[in-house]
Amino acid sequence: ELRQHNLLRDPLPQAQADLVWCRWVAMFLPELDPLLDPLPAALRPGGQALFHEYLHWDTFALHPHGDAIARFGQAVQRSFRQAGGDPDVNRRLPSLLAARGLRIEELRPLPVLGRSGSMAAQWMEAFVAVYGRQLQALGLWCAADAQQAVAEIAAARQDPGSYWVGPTLLELRATRWEN
Repeated sequence: ELRQHNLLRDPLPQAQADLVWCRWVAMFLPELDPLLDPLPAALRPGGQALFHEYLHWDTFALHPHGDAIARFGQAVQRSFRQAGGDPDVNRRLPSLLAARGLRIEELRPLPVLGRSGSMAAQWMEAFVAVYGRQLQALGLWCAADAQQAVAEIAAARQDPGSYWVGPTLLELRATRWEN
């Protein structure tokens, strides 16, 4: 059975979940306790929590062309922090879950990278275009950087040795033990 909840508003059923999956949620929250505190009780003994959250946003880059893209990545992180989030939240989650009685079973990096034309490159190019407008509206990235980023992306498309690297995502799997 698949259930969807507003984790900050709706109480979770007690000891019913075999799996709770959380992707790109914790990084946007100003306070993690409302998300993490009810989690152990919501899992059945042996149930697992699976998090896909970022560990190292600074890896976002376009190589070898990418000075404006690097500034974009820094602006993205500033925007997340200004909104109360933490773009590298998975640096803290293992310890926070262990403190709540969950056993950390696995920590696995999930890299996203690709050469021009790959799905990864297409996603990152689109993200720069779309979120770049938002960053400009927030005053965190300038039009000149946006124009330079367009030129860097165009140059990368012509360079068979260029490639994108996304922010490092960490898969974190934790288990509730029998009580």
